[in-house]
Amino acid sequence: MANAISTQTHSSDVVVPVNKRPLLNPAELYLLRMTTFQSREKVVQIANSIAKIFGADSYKNCDWGKIRREHLMLIRASYEKKNRSPATINLILAVMKGIAEEAWNLNLISDHDFALIKNMKSAKGSRQTRGRALAQEEIHQLFELCDAKPGLRNTRDAAILALGIGCGLRRAEIVGLRIDRIVESEQSFTVIGKGNKERSVYCSRAVWSRLSKWLAIRGQDGIPEVFCRIVHGSWKTEAKSGRIDYSKPISTSNVYMILKDFQRKLADVLPFAPHDMRRTFATRLFEMGADIDTVKKAMGHSSIVTTQRYDKRGDEEMKRMARMVQL
Repeated sequence: MANAISTQTHSSDVVVPVNKRPLLNPAELYLLRMTTFQSREKVVQIANSIAKIFGADSYKNCDWGKIRREHLMLIRASYEKKNRSPATINLILAVMKGIAEEAWNLNLISDHDFALIKNMKSAKGSRQTRGRALAQEEIHQLFELCDAKPGLRNTRDAAILALGIGCGLRRAEIVGLRIDRIVESEQSFTVIGKGNKERSVYCSRAVWSRLSKWLAIRGQDGIPEVFCRIVHGSWKTEAKSGRIDYSKPISTSNVYMILKDFQRKLADVLPFAPHDMRRTFATRLFEMGADIDTVKKAMGHSSIVTTQRYDKRGDEEMKRMARMVQL
C-alpha cells in the first residue's frame, strides 16, 4: 500500500495510514542521527534536562519550535557559573544546535533564528582530561585474582580485562565482539567502533591466551557474541559451578559491574572506569615509543587531537624526557 506502513504487535499486523501517524518531534529526529546506544542515552539525558528548562517533563513533549539563540546563551552562562567544563558545555550546545536544525527542517523556526543558533560560539578553554591509566601492579593484581579461582566467570572476566587493557576496546566493542569476526591464524579480530567504523585489532600473546581460554570453554553455541551471561552465580562469588546462558550476551552495564566487583575485592586497586582500560592501552603504546599516528589507528580514532587525550604518562614521564634534552 502506497499510503501506509506496517508495524508489528503481539497479536496481529496493524496497518497505520501515513497521514494518521504522529510526527516525530525535532529531538526525536535528532536522536535518529546517533549511531550507538550509548550516544543515544547521553543525548536523551541532555535533551530531557533542556526540556525541563522549557517547562516540559520530557524531550518528547517539549515545544522545540520555541528554541532561540537566547536560550543557548542563558544555558551556557548557567553552566559556566556552575563551573562545568567547556567540553560539557559544548556537548550541551551541540545537542541544542542539532535539535534546532531538525526544528528548522520541519519549518518550526525561521531561517533567521536558525542562523543565529548555528553561529552561536562555543565555550572556550580546556580542563585536564578525566580518567587514568592503571599501574602495572594493579593490572597484575586483577589477573592474579582471576587465576586464583579459575572458573566460568573468572575465565570470562579475565578475557574481558585483557581485551580492554591489552587491545583498548570500548565497552560496547567488547560486548559486540562476534565469534565469526575472530581470525585465529592471525590472532586478530575486527570490531565495529564509533561511527559504524570497522577496524582490525591484533592481540598480544598474553591477550590471545586469555581470549582463547574463554573461547575453548564457551564453544560455538548460541548467540554470535563472544561474551555470554553466566547464570547460577553471584557477582560476589567466584562460583566454579553455574552455566553459560547461550541466549543472552552481556551488556555494557554488566562490564561496569564486573569492574566494580574487582575493585571491591582488591583494596590496592584504585577506582577505575571501564574507559580507563582503554586509556591504559593507549598510554602503554606511548610508553613503548609508538608514534601518535600508530596509537590513533590502534584506538580507532578519527583525530590525533582525540588520541592526545589518552596519553596518561603524567608529569614524571615529562620530567624524564625533558632531562634527556641535550644543549
